[in-house]
Amino acid sequence: MSHGFSPATCLLEAAAIPVGWRLKYAPDYRINLIAPFHMSEEEIGTFQTDLKEVMLYIKYSDNKNQLLNLVETDEKFHNMRRETAEVIRAITKSNFKINEKTKVVDVCVAIQELQEDSWNEDKTEGRNEGEIIGCIKTYRKFKDTDDGLLEYLLNTFKDLDEKTALDYMKTVL
Repeated sequence: MSHGFSPATCLLEAAAIPVGWRLKYAPDYRINLIAPFHMSEEEIGTFQTDLKEVMLYIKYSDNKNQLLNLVETDEKFHNMRRETAEVIRAITKSNFKINEKTKVVDVCVAIQELQEDSWNEDKTEGRNEGEIIGCIKTYRKFKDTDDGLLEYLLNTFKDLDEKTALDYMKTVL
């Protein structure tokens, strides 16, 4: 799987200096870059510290199914140091919750809670959308014109902005 870049292997590549511009006597040092997306699970497995779990999480962070399988099956994700979980959350921009009072985190549970929160938000959003559509249909059933419908929607649904209300009015027949 390509992740949009090839890691540089030397200093001049990293600095993005065109080959024709490189000085004849400029030293070029080899860079040993750790790039989890380009490493096999076996290569990452050679790490003996929490860095291994950080690297594995990064490697699978763009594949929800592989990531869930990883955190569910790898025992270290069920009993992870809070600091390690914070590093993972910061690097991958994951939004899972970490209790600041605990010393260990169950990343699997944290991700499940995040999924439940997202599901509940989607459910609430879907329910609100259904209510808006229902109001438009009911209003139109008893009125011959849409006069006053926009005002009615904006007064009834406080979080609804005018543009979104007009979009609903256009799409609901």
